[in-house]
Amino acid sequence: MKQIKDAQKNMYPHSEVKVRLLGEYLEIYLRILNHSSYVSTVHLYDVFCGPGLYENGGLGSPLVMLKEISKITNKDKKTNFFCYFNDGDTCKIDELKEAIRSQRNLSDFVDIKFLC
Repeated sequence: MKQIKDAQKNMYPHSEVKVRLLGEYLEIYLRILNHSSYVSTVHLYDVFCGPGLYENGGLGSPLVMLKEISKITNKDKKTNFFCYFNDGDTCKIDELKEAIRSQRNLSDFVDIKFLC
């Protein structure tokens, strides 16, 4: 049985900063892409996505990505967004699916693919 590190279950300060920076970057960049007349589709990939939520309540990168997309598409949808979430552990993918379902309106404006 594969041992899970505590840092994969609980959000540590370094992960919190990483995810916060991801959110800040996407907030600006996705808005720019959404308003470009040259961009009609954006594909986002998270190849080590994990379950989406940390046990201590922190949002993982998949939920941050969807949150930033939903901010844009709720106001002014011009771009089609596709997210690909991949993890080597099918249990984490199942947890992510449930985490996304539990967050209202996060997946309404994006096409999501789950891979393992």
